[in-house]
Amino acid sequence: LVFATARAGISFLMETAGVDDIIVNSVALGFLLTLDDLTSTALMGSETTKLLEVCMEFELDTEALDEMKEDDIMQQFDKEQRLNTGMSWLKLVGNILYYKLFNMLMVATVTGCFVGHYYMSNCDWNHNRFVSKTMYAPKDMEFSIWTTFMRRF
Repeated sequence: LVFATARAGISFLMETAGVDDIIVNSVALGFLLTLDDLTSTALMGSETTKLLEVCMEFELDTEALDEMKEDDIMQQFDKEQRLNTGMSWLKLVGNILYYKLFNMLMVATVTGCFVGHYYMSNCDWNHNRFVSKTMYAPKDMEFSIWTTFMRRF
């Protein structure tokens, strides 16, 4: 469904003539492509799932805590958190660079594939450039449910 929507949306954007229409249509396409993400986020976001996967297991030594006072427990927790802060910043920066760079490359690759598919199916290579194929007017203006799903019939 996502690939069919993206292919139709790319074709729709490539056929748009005016700059104003391209902006409006690209916003509409962006909404349609993120509709599945909005639905899954409403049920359970991927951030929640990722956060649960990233969380480290918390080991609690109850025997040592029983002997300690509450103030001592809080001081030990504060000390351990300060020791982990420096490394956590490096991990955070590394994860952001890795995941965002990967996502950016994937988006560029998928967009290039869809645009390439549009040019290969709607254009001819002529004199070292792409030229639009000849378009033919429809034979009749009567459309049925069958022609909606099977456009070649």
